[in-house]
Amino acid sequence: MFISAEEDLLKPDESKALINKPIEASEVITQSKIPNANLPKIKKEEPEQIKANEKTDVALEKESPKSIHLFPDVITPNQDGANDSFYIDMDVPVLYQLTISSSSGQTFFVSTNPKEKWDGKYNGRMMPYGFYIATLVYQFNPESKAESKTQLIELKRNK
Repeated sequence: MFISAEEDLLKPDESKALINKPIEASEVITQSKIPNANLPKIKKEEPEQIKANEKTDVALEKESPKSIHLFPDVITPNQDGANDSFYIDMDVPVLYQLTISSSSGQTFFVSTNPKEKWDGKYNGRMMPYGFYIATLVYQFNPESKAESKTQLIELKRNK
């Protein structure tokens, strides 16, 4: 049985109905249902496996957003176990520099190690009560720009 090209065309209303019509399992024609068909056997192939390498490992990993968890605004270096040193709690960055300085620009502490803490001292001597400027330059992803955050911190002493 042959169908002419004109009979094969669907009218616009029919095509819309077919698009939204779910296909029933009984409507699917498989090779075994076609009588006397001399069709080649269909070889079931396994999906191609993606071979991982350094680049795909990095690209396929879903990174969680990295952030600064705590940027304190006070330090009380009195050996009571609370706020005795100043540090920034953050995810591990690829770039890190913390600078503590006075409002006049004198630098008292610089570190490129996120685990290093400022104990409120400069050249081994305790710094006086006052306000200091903490400037953090950091970068979490090598492809992104470095960011900077500056905050005023208060160094308190027992009276």
